[in-house]
Amino acid sequence: MIKDIIDDFFVIMPLCGFRETLTMSKDLKRYINDCKLLFPIYGTREKRFMEKIICNINHQNITYDEIVEQFGSPSEIIISYYNEQDDMYLIQRTKTYKTILTYLIILAAFLTLLASCSQS
Repeated sequence: MIKDIIDDFFVIMPLCGFRETLTMSKDLKRYINDCKLLFPIYGTREKRFMEKIICNINHQNITYDEIVEQFGSPSEIIISYYNEQDDMYLIQRTKTYKTILTYLIILAAFLTLLASCSQS
């Protein structure tokens, strides 16, 4: 099942509109949040992937264990997602993340230094 979702990941197709029409159970929300937490970087591709997972889950009274049985554990989903991704995409995303993080640290240090100089 997860392999089918990954195979058609880049095929353009309308989403199920889960944000407008879906009331999710607590177990489904917990499963989705567990998956999101395991993504080191949660960008557009990862959001689309999770939307496809949500669209393929039968939303009516499904328990966490049934979701895991049907799709696999959150860690299995994330591992299979990254195994199917292009290496260059992953490298580029990691470099971008590190660059942004470095600039934010430099900015925070600069603002801290500026604030301490203005107080003197």
